[in-house]
Amino acid sequence: MTARPPHRALHGLVTAAIALLLAPAVAAEQPSTLSSCVDEVLKSVRSEGARPYGKPHVEFLLVSDQRTWEYRLPRDGCFGFMAIGHRQVQHLGLSLYAETGRLLARDPERNAHAYARFCGKSGRRFVAEVRMLDGEGEVHLIPLWDAPPRLKTLERTMQRCMHSGAPRPSPVDVGPEPTGPPVDAELLSVARRLGKLGYRLEGGVLFGGLPERRHEARRIALEGGACYALAAVGDSGVEDIDLRLLHMEENLAVVASDSTRRREAVVKVCPERSGTFLLDVRMYRGAGNYVVQSFGLQEPKDALAEGVRGGTRIPYAELTAQIARRGLRAQPLTWGLLRPGQGQTIPVEVEGGRCYAISAIATPDFAGADLDLSLLDAGGRVVAAEIGPNPHPLVYHCAERGSILRAVLRGHDLRRPGRFLLVVGHDDAQEVAEVSQ
Repeated sequence: MTARPPHRALHGLVTAAIALLLAPAVAAEQPSTLSSCVDEVLKSVRSEGARPYGKPHVEFLLVSDQRTWEYRLPRDGCFGFMAIGHRQVQHLGLSLYAETGRLLARDPERNAHAYARFCGKSGRRFVAEVRMLDGEGEVHLIPLWDAPPRLKTLERTMQRCMHSGAPRPSPVDVGPEPTGPPVDAELLSVARRLGKLGYRLEGGVLFGGLPERRHEARRIALEGGACYALAAVGDSGVEDIDLRLLHMEENLAVVASDSTRRREAVVKVCPERSGTFLLDVRMYRGAGNYVVQSFGLQEPKDALAEGVRGGTRIPYAELTAQIARRGLRAQPLTWGLLRPGQGQTIPVEVEGGRCYAISAIATPDFAGADLDLSLLDAGGRVVAAEIGPNPHPLVYHCAERGSILRAVLRGHDLRRPGRFLLVVGHDDAQEVAEVSQ
């Protein structure tokens, strides 16, 4: 073996050090939030003569959702609209309609940002419509006056924006793919993953088959006061299957959806009351047979904690089931509020010789964001932490002696203030001792 000359090793270390020093500077040049991406785009469109008109509209859209706004030309000229989606958005539709419903302009591209403009006489009324065609997430619609036929710098600006969406790549023919596991093995894998969250098999299996880019809907009845996970799994010829759950009694409002790029899709729901729902299965990529299996989750027998409702019921029921498997009982400690870019510290008292589960359950305000939890002792040492893409972090800690720990929570990609519930799980040894006395 030939040893590396000392001067080459030193040169390598210097090169690595320079790269580390330059890395933060390069990252700092890129927009860090979707709002900062929009600011960068506004700077570029101003250089092309366009001017923002009023305040941008900010919405959170699920797949197939749409929003409309009415406008009137303040004077003769051209009105433009620019729609920009968060990084979980793959395809936005942007159209301009006359009051009669006639199409005036439409963005023809398949992208996560869209641009369309309309020129006319003063006082002309029209409607701007944004539709989520693929993906889900935050969307900004920016009205522009004196809008040019096209924005030359838009593509270049969006390529530098880390927090904006991008279209799904077109399928590339690379030859036959290896055969995946059979559908029953894939369904068993999903069942095991849901089983760790407390779900159990419930009801029969629905079978179906679809060609690529086709979908079919089935009616299902769900009971109120219970929680469900509905899983659609494709066979080896299926590459990407999507699933949506719609409420038939509420004008087909989307209750839950899964448009991730996987061979299986899972939607979860806790209906407030019994009713009929529509389960829409879409074969996004690939073709073949699929099965849909229903899983049930038992909610806590005790009354739900104050404020636990709607989209918070599912993670709360999953949490209580997870910690119950370890012989612990969940007890809500306090509600908290996180603002973008800020943290929250909450003291947690523990007793020596007992084990605890500490968890934070994020409300739907955290949609598309992440919540991290670190548990620190009196000396500031981290004794447990969950850092990662999970809005409902859960950690365990067994205390050797009584003390006060600090639960430190921070949000990532948080666009607006979000509420969370801090839950402590503990064994009932203390309560049993008190009763026996």
